[in-house]
Amino acid sequence: MLKDSHLIEASAAAGNASVAAHDEKVRNHFRACSPTLAVLRDVVWVNPTMESEHPLEWLAAGAPHEPARMLGT
Repeated sequence: MLKDSHLIEASAAAGNASVAAHDEKVRNHFRACSPTLAVLRDVVWVNPTMESEHPLEWLAAGAPHEPARMLGT
């Protein structure tokens, strides 16, 4: 989590911008912490290496803040 904490910090500094990272393990850890860390709840995390997340379509749609992609869901 420490190696990706700068992604969370950058997201918060940019007004809850989206995070694109391929580390599913750390995404799950951040998601597990989101009930107690408010800064994590609205972070949108997309894994661009997972075709099942349809990252190109998501980007083409303007990278919407979909609840399923948020760490706080």
